[in-house]
Amino acid sequence: MKPYIFLSLFLLLGCSTTSNKTYTKAAFAQDMVKLRAVSDAQVDQITEQLEFGDYEGQSYAAILADFEMRMLRVEENLQFIDQMKALKDSLIIDVDWLKGVNLTLERTDERLIGNFELLNLHPRSIEKIVAEVSFRNLNHTDDNNCHFLVFEIDSEAQATSKERKKITFSGLEGFPTSCPLLSQDYGEAIIQVIEIEFSNGANFSSEDFKTRIAYRYRSIRKSLTPVLLVALWTKNQLWEDVSLSYEEKLIRAKDHIDYREKYEYAIP
Repeated sequence: MKPYIFLSLFLLLGCSTTSNKTYTKAAFAQDMVKLRAVSDAQVDQITEQLEFGDYEGQSYAAILADFEMRMLRVEENLQFIDQMKALKDSLIIDVDWLKGVNLTLERTDERLIGNFELLNLHPRSIEKIVAEVSFRNLNHTDDNNCHFLVFEIDSEAQATSKERKKITFSGLEGFPTSCPLLSQDYGEAIIQVIEIEFSNGANFSSEDFKTRIAYRYRSIRKSLTPVLLVALWTKNQLWEDVSLSYEEKLIRAKDHIDYREKYEYAIP
């Protein structure tokens, strides 16, 4: 038996009036008053789990066991979502098979012009790419505060194959005059891909990953509640401040869910 399930059953056994007692709608309110003296969390877990099934005649221990199983299913889905996010970040956003090389710069008043070559090291040729290329200034100081030069690539005409493709840019405004113009002052390009289409028709997009992540998240949204998240974080000992009250934990869990929905998954 898992430790956290054992703890759940132990707390129930600690309250003699609810030990091995079966759930009935008539006695539920009185049973929960007695159980709340033992654990507010247990009461919330039982109350919430009743929304997911008909437990008339079953023991409170069985209801809590089903809550634990629901929590494990949500945990598996959250781990899968995090893996998808990591995959998106590693394979789609930051790529090491595109290289920006041979940067040249020239300044005209407050405008930067120049070019660089984009080299595709992927075994497939690229038909279309939407990306952002940044060259980091290796020697920036307070007097030389141009930390990055950022160029956007968003055109089929600027796509690259296995050969080197020269990308010309001009009219970039707003860079301070202290930005160095020597190519050796800049390191290797950092390339962030938003969307890419290969010659065989394969297409990868950060939007595709976001859609799949949002779909998976919606599939568990009803089950993912502050009560469940508190139980999950408690099981995995993820609280930074262990002195938080149960009510404070519920507030933090709700804020976490709201933040993820609004900023990470863009769930309406």
